Amino acid sequence: MKNGKVGMADGLLVLSMALCLFSYMYMETSCGKLLFHMALAAGIAGLADWYAVRSLFHKPLGIGFHTDIIKNSRVKMMAAARNMLMEQIFTVPALYRLCKLHPPLMVCRQWIQENQELCTAWLARCIQVVLEHMDLEASIHGKGDVDLIGFAGPAVTGTLEDIKGDPFWDAVTREARRLYHLPVMENMLNRLFEEAVAYYGEGSTGRKMAGKLLLSKKEELLKRGEERFLQSQIIASLVEQAWSVWLQSLTGEKRQQLNYRLNQLFMKWVQNAVREETERDDAAQKIAAALIDWILALSGNRERMLERSFSYWLIRKIPDIHQLMDRTVMQWMERYSGQEISDFMEQSLYRDLQIIRVNGTLIGAVLGFLFELAYMAAGGI
Repeated sequence: MKNGKVGMADGLLVLSMALCLFSYMYMETSCGKLLFHMALAAGIAGLADWYAVRSLFHKPLGIGFHTDIIKNSRVKMMAAARNMLMEQIFTVPALYRLCKLHPPLMVCRQWIQENQELCTAWLARCIQVVLEHMDLEASIHGKGDVDLIGFAGPAVTGTLEDIKGDPFWDAVTREARRLYHLPVMENMLNRLFEEAVAYYGEGSTGRKMAGKLLLSKKEELLKRGEERFLQSQIIASLVEQAWSVWLQSLTGEKRQQLNYRLNQLFMKWVQNAVREETERDDAAQKIAAALIDWILALSGNRERMLERSFSYWLIRKIPDIHQLMDRTVMQWMERYSGQEISDFMEQSLYRDLQIIRVNGTLIGAVLGFLFELAYMAAGGI
């Protein structure tokens, strides 16, 4: 099932079929009949569960009628995921409450302070991209500049996509688990899972089992190693979209003024970091450390004024941010084909699907055993 691997459920199915054939030779005896019917029921139940599970991700026995469900349901899954995320969970009022209860700049500053070394290393990679487009010799002498606004977006998103397995995402995952336990975020995520479970609960017993399985995986989803890849993809895409929207809102004059001020500040860091030829190799690391120190040095009135200004701007932009998140979610999901989604889900749920099949086989064996006992009792044996 997973890369051609024979799982526990497959072995149990083969064993039940072998017992069925073996016990058929001893049908004259009571024990032979009991073993035969028990193994036969287990085999039939196991085959039924094998077909049901297999049809989610493949075409078992070449049958194309209502099989390969995950792959063929890509559009429906995308629409359902978008509805749950953007219309039920991350609504505009919910984003208002989140920004009010947990001001973004304060949260970011605290996280940077707790993960200063990792943030410095990541920021150094971004700055290195900018330095590669600069004339360092001219910058050391206070001449020349660089389009920091133009380079910053691609530098950040490119670096985010390049560090999928980096410890930086371990820190992001830890922060995600911490944020999950905040009341406002916990309520959002609980509603997401409740909506999903309610959807699955409207159907058959199998769908109800799937809903319960989804609910039981709520905590585990924040701990899985694959989530680092998903987080990096989503966040990088969101940053790229946000940067594009922000650049469009800047007029030519505003952009020139902001770029001039950023260049003044950045050139000071460059001049302090690169005083001699031998210091150029680690210039990005020094500038990143200086930038982190500058962020953490903000305190008192300056910090409160910056926080109030940013919060005021952010609250006015929340409807636009909601639309941006909506577009980003759809664009991120459209990157993956139905087959890629199917393969990812099959690999992620491999063990759980094996257990479901094992349970089905064992239930079939128990029912076959009870049926034969009842038949024997009714026959007076």
